[in-house]
Amino acid sequence: DVDEAPELLQRALVVVGDRSVGYSETGTEAVAVYSAAGPNAARASWRLSGEDAGDFSINGRTGELTFRAPPNFESPADSDRDNRYHVTVIVAYQSEQDARAVTIDVGNVDEDGTVTLSAERHHPGEEITASLTDPDGEATNLRWQWDISADGATNWSGIPGAIDASYTPVLEDVGSYLRATVHYTDPEGPGKSAGFISSSAVRADDDGVVTLSPSRPSVGDTVTARLTDPDGGITNLTWQWASSADGSTDWTDIVGATSETYTATATDLGIFLRATASYDDGEGTGKGAEGASASAVREDDDGSVTLSPERPSVGDTVTATLDDPDGGVTGVTWRWDFSPDGSTSWTTILGITSNTYTVPEANLGSFLRATVSYDDSVGAGKDAEGASAAAVSADDDGAVTLSMSAPEVALEITATLTDPDGGVTDLLWQWARSVDRSTWTDIEGATSAAYTPGQDDLGAYLRARASYDDAVGDGKSAEVVTESAVAPKRLLGRYDGNSDGDIERTEIIPAARDYFNDNLNKEDFLELLDLYFTS
Repeated sequence: DVDEAPELLQRALVVVGDRSVGYSETGTEAVAVYSAAGPNAARASWRLSGEDAGDFSINGRTGELTFRAPPNFESPADSDRDNRYHVTVIVAYQSEQDARAVTIDVGNVDEDGTVTLSAERHHPGEEITASLTDPDGEATNLRWQWDISADGATNWSGIPGAIDASYTPVLEDVGSYLRATVHYTDPEGPGKSAGFISSSAVRADDDGVVTLSPSRPSVGDTVTARLTDPDGGITNLTWQWASSADGSTDWTDIVGATSETYTATATDLGIFLRATASYDDGEGTGKGAEGASASAVREDDDGSVTLSPERPSVGDTVTATLDDPDGGVTGVTWRWDFSPDGSTSWTTILGITSNTYTVPEANLGSFLRATVSYDDSVGAGKDAEGASAAAVSADDDGAVTLSMSAPEVALEITATLTDPDGGVTDLLWQWARSVDRSTWTDIEGATSAAYTPGQDDLGAYLRARASYDDAVGDGKSAEVVTESAVAPKRLLGRYDGNSDGDIERTEIIPAARDYFNDNLNKEDFLELLDLYFTS
């Protein structure tokens, strides 16, 4: 007997991470990242509970805790409205789980105020009103000042008497930019200021602008022309569509195309389109504006979206891929939805705007759909979508068990695989040996569920690994390691020799008893026992 050192095995999951976190309002970064300790930490998943759990989300695989929306100190969303959020972080794997209560204290930030103007473009005689908003709260002691500049960037000069929130430009202001500045006090203290510069100079009569949608039309598209005129008061509006081979010369009116819309036909393929508006506005009569397509009319192939994996399970990161034969894809935005039946009642998943989505446990049993909005070389405003081929499954892990956990030389061991997902196919086995349970060597030829240890395995641990596909997906694996190293074959029982040279056996295991009766006489048996117990 050898006095062996004990081995301490940790069998439970443990949450590792901060219990108290400080966070600034308007922040968008992660609040904290939690990890798990324990034998099954890598397989565990994360979820939240607690009175303020609805204000947060946690990545089910990485443990990253984030606010669903940036917090506002002046308008707290926690249950007590005291900017102290309470949430419980839970890590779990099968029947094992651990929880940690976390407190997030949101701190105040002195935020800048902003000034907006009641109109983007300014004309003589039309009053402009400046408005101040400050996230920190109500502003007091407001002192306004309007300034003027020829280029909107330098040489600003104060407009005499323009010290109210409203100002009405005069003819002398035409061609100049305006700036409204306010000095004030907010709940964070005095000495605050904010300003706004007009996006264009004061004009007496702004030109109208015609835009086409889509700007890059294809055969079958209905193109809509839209007239905008900052002067307002549009009346007597008429339209005329024209076509050109190069988009710059030799425009020819299209007979009968006199409304704000025009549907491109096969005869327009390779041709540029132009819409011309004739109208009156608030500044006068006989105005005109026109807008042409950004490219010639062309064929427009539909885009398509595929999901990988097609049959997702909880914890999978699903990737959506857009393919559009037209090429030149830009301006891509994504939206993810889920549905109980994959055809109706689609609900948008908030906050997911990339082409990847990590499936949480909340989507178990639901179909997923990714929708992309984008522009391509043909035109803008394209859409395509793709849905999962099956509802999200749990994807339970398989498990391997052995017919004996303490192996012996010459005694067969059988490995058995069980997988709650069912549908196991393409099952392959591989046995391996290791003297330290860390460096493993595959046993050549040991590729079935059963394996009989030999002398080469003596003193080594054995591992049976199953590789297979199940009803949820492909490329699954499960394994088990013997609890002890392979030992010499043991003879269990005792014997008594009698006078007739036969052997009377008591409590001998049946396999050994039958072997001795069939193969050994008394002398051979005694010699075998002497050799066994001596070694």
